[in-house]
Amino acid sequence: MSHDTDRRRQPRLERDDTLFVRIASATGEAIEEGQSVRCSTENVSQDGLRIRLSEAVPEGTFLELWIKFSDRPGTFLLKGVTKWSKRVDEDTVLVGIQLADDSVEDMAAWRATVAEKLGPGH
Repeated sequence: MSHDTDRRRQPRLERDDTLFVRIASATGEAIEEGQSVRCSTENVSQDGLRIRLSEAVPEGTFLELWIKFSDRPGTFLLKGVTKWSKRVDEDTVLVGIQLADDSVEDMAAWRATVAEKLGPGH
């Protein structure tokens, strides 16, 4: 997808993992503040991810994310903000999320895990 590929500053890791997203602060009427949604990752980087879900999340929405990698024990608790949202078909919306640098203590573990999975040189 050219619209998010052009903005990438870091390499991406293709992933299909389960996550739960809680809307911490909604900017529009399309989705309710406090609502939680189960969805899946498309790809991840040290500072962001692209997720796949069934409803649009407006740009600028603050999120709390619980991400479970299928090949790693434990769950990451992270915070982020939506940068873009695009409906790709009737049932699927892709959403780009920029993770907050100071989100929580899991951010350092997230970055280390993604770097390890990307391999040397990333």
